[in-house]
Amino acid sequence: MKKKTITAAIVIGTALFVSLPVYGAQWKQDSTGWWYEQDNGSYPAGSWELISGNWYYFNGSGYMQTGWIESNGEWYYCAPTGEMLHDTTQTIDGVSYTFQSSGAWLQQETAPAVSITKEQAEQWFYATYAIIANETGWNQEYFVSTPEKYAGDARTRLEMAWGITDRASADSTINWLLTSGHRSGFQEEMEVLSYMGYLNGTEQHIEEQYKDNEFVKDMLLAYKRGGEGAIDGWDYCRAMQVLRECYLAEYYTETEMLDQMLSAAQTIQACFVSWDDMAESYMRGYEYWNNSPDKYRTRKNLYEKLKQETSFYAVDWNLPLGKAW
Repeated sequence: MKKKTITAAIVIGTALFVSLPVYGAQWKQDSTGWWYEQDNGSYPAGSWELISGNWYYFNGSGYMQTGWIESNGEWYYCAPTGEMLHDTTQTIDGVSYTFQSSGAWLQQETAPAVSITKEQAEQWFYATYAIIANETGWNQEYFVSTPEKYAGDARTRLEMAWGITDRASADSTINWLLTSGHRSGFQEEMEVLSYMGYLNGTEQHIEEQYKDNEFVKDMLLAYKRGGEGAIDGWDYCRAMQVLRECYLAEYYTETEMLDQMLSAAQTIQACFVSWDDMAESYMRGYEYWNNSPDKYRTRKNLYEKLKQETSFYAVDWNLPLGKAW
């Protein structure tokens, strides 16, 4: 169980009460994308936000999304600059679409299904846990093999690492990762610290205030940028890994594994805007779990190496995921 590591680190290393300045709301950008900082330093995440007369959608990590967005059973479209289209008819990818005053697409018929292959879907799935699968010392064939060859190894690994010994314990573990995981403890800690004022002010101020406590600085900045979804990738990516291993251990059939992976992958795709965005969330969660910025750097270096030397992340992040088996 994860303890109150961030709070403890702050109490040990810094004064409990810090007065930080508050600045006006403003757009901000990093290598991943754009987000909107409110007056109090918080960020909209997983929701629509009305800004200067236009609606924008921000994913679970707080980054602005563009393109097609499904929300509450309706489809919306946000321009490349982020504004939601409304009261207009636009041609998108050669097809004419009409958007109502609410911004919802006026559907004349069922949206056309986009066909992908099973191989494409599996490539996308694999990319979510490629960092885990390519750690030094792991058998590179393990995650792409079949139960016939690795059932025994998978059962041993799952029991030692996760306490999974059968289908029931597999279901329980995967449900925990998808609904709670380590992110619940992180969120609880950050809510307390936010209430105490540690997230007030600018990122620069936080960097200066905690320059001698890298772990605290990293966690505060991660939450400030990503909100409650800051380390969701850590739990979601591991859920994908465990699903694959449960198939290898013969706790799930291939179809059962793929069906659950598809559902989890669609959640991941909705929460993040790119492979970089997902990987950053995963690596910050790894740092949180280990209470170690060095662990973050190790996985970060591996991720950059995989991007340069493999084709794992060549698969389109926005691949229209659907059942292809």
